[in-house]
Amino acid sequence: MPSFNESAPEPSEGWGAVLRPSGQVTHYYRGAGSLCGRAGSYAGSGSLEPDENHMSDDCPECRKVLDEEAMEQGFPGPGTEAQMIEDSRNERDL
Repeated sequence: MPSFNESAPEPSEGWGAVLRPSGQVTHYYRGAGSLCGRAGSYAGSGSLEPDENHMSDDCPECRKVLDEEAMEQGFPGPGTEAQMIEDSRNERDL
């Protein structure tokens, strides 16, 4: 049984912000690095966030990889064109 003081494990993948001289970019990390390959292992402050929303500072290459994976599994991911089309069809059907 886990002790009361034991913290929840850190997520092994998710969005993490990295500060760069040109501004903040949020990459999606899985395993040894970001999906786009531009950022190594996550060393930012805070924990990684799950892929629930499309944000304006998301790395477009990381987002593209996630969207392609979602489409291969038959699920349009958040922020994808396919998801927006599905949402508009659902709104019309109401």
